Amino acid sequence: MRLGHLQPLYDRPGPWAGVHVDTTHPDESAAEEQERAAREASRRLEGQGADQTTCRAMYARPAAPPPGAGRGRPAPAPAD
Repeated sequence: MRLGHLQPLYDRPGPWAGVHVDTTHPDESAAEEQERAAREASRRLEGQGADQTTCRAMYARPAAPPPGAGRGRPAPAPAD
C-alpha cells in the first residue's frame, strides 16, 4: 500500500482529524450510510473538544469517486 500522499499530514503540527469513507458500493443506501457516519464522526469530534471548523469539515459529505477510480483514493488537501 502506498501512503506517500499522507506525508503532508505528518509535516503539519496537530492536532488533526481524518475520515475513511467506504465508496465500494455506490448505491442509494450508501449515501444514507455515509450521511450517518459523517454526522457521528462530527459529534464524536465535538465531544472530544474539536473546533467547529473541524467538525463541519468531517460532516461535509465526500464527493463520489470519478468513474474508474480505485479504492483508497485520498481526499483533496484542505486549502489554508
